[in-house]
Amino acid sequence: MRWALVAGALSLLVLQTRAVLSGRAELLRAERATDEANRVMHLRRAARWRAPLSPYPARALDRLREIARRQGDPALALRAWEGIRGALLGTRVLGVPFPPRLREANENIAALRGGARSSDAYRRQLAALERPRGTAPAATILALLGLAAWVTGGFCMPGRRRLGRVLLIVGLPLFAAGVWLA
Repeated sequence: MRWALVAGALSLLVLQTRAVLSGRAELLRAERATDEANRVMHLRRAARWRAPLSPYPARALDRLREIARRQGDPALALRAWEGIRGALLGTRVLGVPFPPRLREANENIAALRGGARSSDAYRRQLAALERPRGTAPAATILALLGLAAWVTGGFCMPGRRRLGRVLLIVGLPLFAAGVWLA
């Protein structure tokens, strides 16, 4: 069982390292990009490579915000704000990281799409952007618990067949239910 814990810890370390290095690489590509559209694309990718203790997603979000605010081109500003929104929503698990940044992005996207902030079109756009979407935290937790039980059951099968079978039988339906509800 110890080797399974060591293997799991090493796997998490590999995933963490991959996320940090990929975020850094995308940030460097953004700095070397020759046009703003490519820069926005690479910054959005860097922001999506979120991992604990990695500074690169926050830096990428800051740079996307700078691009969106300084551009005279509304289409590029919209792409930058949508990049921020997409990166934040694309990396949520149990909640959205940096909620104030998401709120700011939603407001600016609504203004660019709907016009003046006092108009009905703006309010409709903002309401549509702020409508909750995505996974429910309880469903995510259920899926993760089911997956953990399922995988642990597989590791237990050679030595402890009864425990392994129980975990496999319980884990797979829990995982499937969590994914279906999410």
